Amino acid sequence: MNIIQKPCAEVNYSKGRSGYKIQALVIHIVQGTVAGTDSWFATPRPDKPTSAHYIVSKTGEIHQYVMDEDEAYHAGIIDHPTCASWITKQNPNLVSIGIENEGFLGEKWTEAQMVSLCILVDNICTHYNILQDTEHIISHSAITS
Repeated sequence: MNIIQKPCAEVNYSKGRSGYKIQALVIHIVQGTVAGTDSWFATPRPDKPTSAHYIVSKTGEIHQYVMDEDEAYHAGIIDHPTCASWITKQNPNLVSIGIENEGFLGEKWTEAQMVSLCILVDNICTHYNILQDTEHIISHSAITS
């Protein structure tokens, strides 16, 4: 799998995970394009830092902004989760990898996008020994109302 490294402004993420282990994946829809996301994450946002580890494009191309071992700011604070139980009451960014998907809410994903997302998720779960279930691979809306 070819993953293209893209810059992320240093203020938009934190080095390391404060001793926490990667335990889950949070899947997002970016509400925009890959080009827009590349630009957004590369721009310093000290008042509202935002980032993710990856994005999967409609063509199946994958960009990585933040290294897995670092904390991306993608999931916010847990608020009225719909998961039966979740990993921690701590900041979910510390224990998860954030994967954005190009597109908009309600829009159909392409086959290439779905295939790349599945391969990426499987590789990450295998590498970090993460269970592939609905408590460990979740949508952003499952933890933030």
